[in-house]
Amino acid sequence: MKDELITFQTAMLAKDYGFDEKVHAVYFPDEPSTPAYDREYDNHNEYEISESGVISAPTQALLQRWLMEKHNMYVLVLLNEYPELPFKVMWGNPEVMGLMWLEGCEDAGYSTYQEALESGLQNALRK
Repeated sequence: MKDELITFQTAMLAKDYGFDEKVHAVYFPDEPSTPAYDREYDNHNEYEISESGVISAPTQALLQRWLMEKHNMYVLVLLNEYPELPFKVMWGNPEVMGLMWLEGCEDAGYSTYQEALESGLQNALRK
């Protein structure tokens, strides 16, 4: 099993949200579809894009854990009732929402766990 890097779009949302962990993978804004790997294990988001020219590209699991630990924002991937699209996603902050802590749930199904998680991460970062 391999950890998936977040997409460029999710990386931009994470930067705006304050993601500040050290990572090896980065995106160059002029090549948003292809991540690159840096020898330096660094927080590439501490600089303005115009200064460094790169945006940190963490794995989905690292960003999910960072959201939970730093912002108490949980992203959950659940089994869907539709076998052809077996995954759905929920996200939210239990401190804000109390017992009904899920701020969002997508009715859309996803064919892979990674697709569902990426969508949930994007939605959580838009809060």
